[in-house]
Amino acid sequence: MSVRVHRIPDRIASWCELERSESLLQSHHLLQIAACAWAGYRRSGRGLVLGRVSNRRGPCGLPGIDPVAVDCAFTPACEAGRLLAGVPDRAARDRVAALLRTYAPGAEVILFLSIDSRPVLLQLRRMATTPRQAYEQLRRRQCEFTGQLS
Repeated sequence: MSVRVHRIPDRIASWCELERSESLLQSHHLLQIAACAWAGYRRSGRGLVLGRVSNRRGPCGLPGIDPVAVDCAFTPACEAGRLLAGVPDRAARDRVAALLRTYAPGAEVILFLSIDSRPVLLQLRRMATTPRQAYEQLRRRQCEFTGQLS
């Protein structure tokens, strides 16, 4: 998988935090994030996934042992402008708008991640599991427990 980081000036997590969060996202949350992206795309067209790291460490309090908790939701491109209005750098807003017009929804995810209230924009590319495959995989898992397709 390839991750392209788009910095949002003056409000970004340190590279150390980003690398740690990226690693944990890949190992624990990528399927959920990719599935969220595909479900949102099916429902509303192009957009981005908003991810908020809600707990830097799990119950054991050990970094690298407990996964971080990530809440995610899809925001359609037509609503992303309001979301990004608070980003003071116009060039950063323009980059996000360009990404939303040009990314490949079947193969990539635009993730606007908030780590300790600091935004990081990630473009997830060349993933081993595409957003569509992630959606279908999670749907099958849900079916195993409920006995029905949703």
